[in-house]
Amino acid sequence: MALPYTKNSRLQKLPILLPQAFELSLPVNDISLTIPYLKHFNAFLLVKKVLSFLKLHLPVITKPTAFYHHVSIQFMHWPQYSHSLILSVDLDLYFLHDALAQVTLHILVCKKKGGDQHLSRNPDVYFQKANMYQMLAEYYKYVNPELHVKYYYKHLNHLKKATQSFRINAWQHQFVQPVPGRLRFLHASPDAPNVDVYLDGMRIHQNVTYLETGDFLPLPEGQYQLDIYPSGQMIHTIVSSKITIGRGRFLTAAVTGHTDNPRLVTITEDSLIPAGEAKIKFIHLSPDAPSLDIAVKKGDVIFPNLSYRKATDYLGIMPMTIDLEVRLSGTADVVLNLEQFQFNKDNAYSVFLTGLTGQDPGLKPLILTS
Repeated sequence: MALPYTKNSRLQKLPILLPQAFELSLPVNDISLTIPYLKHFNAFLLVKKVLSFLKLHLPVITKPTAFYHHVSIQFMHWPQYSHSLILSVDLDLYFLHDALAQVTLHILVCKKKGGDQHLSRNPDVYFQKANMYQMLAEYYKYVNPELHVKYYYKHLNHLKKATQSFRINAWQHQFVQPVPGRLRFLHASPDAPNVDVYLDGMRIHQNVTYLETGDFLPLPEGQYQLDIYPSGQMIHTIVSSKITIGRGRFLTAAVTGHTDNPRLVTITEDSLIPAGEAKIKFIHLSPDAPSLDIAVKKGDVIFPNLSYRKATDYLGIMPMTIDLEVRLSGTADVVLNLEQFQFNKDNAYSVFLTGLTGQDPGLKPLILTS
C-alpha cells in the first residue's frame, strides 16, 4: 500500500544501500535509462538525486520543481541475495508543453551489511553494469564524444570482470562445497499430543508421537524458525522458537515439559570420535525429576548433579558392556537402571532421560547415536 510522504515520515530516515545501478524507465519516446552508482541515500535525498539526474540527462524536462506524491515500500525475495527490499517510488514529472507524466521507480535495495562487496562478486552484476555503460556510451556518442569514450571503456572493463568472475565462481562451486549443519527433532513432552514440526513455515515432520525422533536433516548454516503444532492444526503453537544451525554442527531440538509449560531444548551433538573408541553424554528431559547423578552400578558417579534441561559433556570410553544407574543427586537412591549398556566402537551415544517419576509415562532412557 502506498504511503504518503511527509517531512516527518519514517521513510525519510530509511538508510538505503543501493546496488551499483538501477533502471529508470520513462514513458517519453520509449526512453529507458540506467542511473549510475548511487548509495547511502535516504528516501528524500534519493528522489532529489533522481530529479537532478533527469534534469541533466533528459532535455525534455523543463521544470526543476518536479514533485512526487508518495513513496511505497514492499518486500521481495531476490534468489541471489537474502533480505532484499524493493523500494517503489512514484513521481509526477512535468515535461515539454506542461504535459504531466507519472514515473514509477522500482529500486532493488540490499539490506545486508557490506551489500556492495557481496553484489560485486556476482558476474550478473558486472554484466548489468556493462550493459548500463554501453547504453550511456550510445547516448553520448554524438552528444559528448569524451563521455562516449569513457563509458565505452567502462563497458569493456566490466565485460572483462564479468568473464573473470564467472570463471572464479565456476571453479569455486566445482571444488568448494558448503558444509551443512544437521538437525533432528525429538518429541519428549510426556503429556503433549502428537505434533507436526515446521521449519521456516515448511512442514518437516508430521504426526510425531511421544519419544519419536527423526534422522538428521542437512541444512545450510543460519537461523531458522521452528514451530511445533498439535498434529493436524496450525492455530496455536505448542512451542515456537528460533534456532541457529552452525556449519558442520549436529543439533537435536527436543520439545519437553508439561503441556502447560512446554519448552524447546537444543542439544549440540558431536559425531567426531577417536578411532576405535566410543563416547556418551546424558540429557535430563524429565520435567518432574530433581537433579540426578549418573553412576556405575554400585560404583562411582561419572556425571554428578545433572539438572532438568541440561546435558553433560561427552565422556570417552573404550568399547565394552557395563551396568549404569541413575540416582537422585547426592544420594544412593536409584531411580533408573541401565543394565548391560553396550558401547560399540566408533559410536557417539546420547542418552535422553525422559518421562515422569512415580506416574505414567515412567522415567526411561532414550538412547540415540550420532
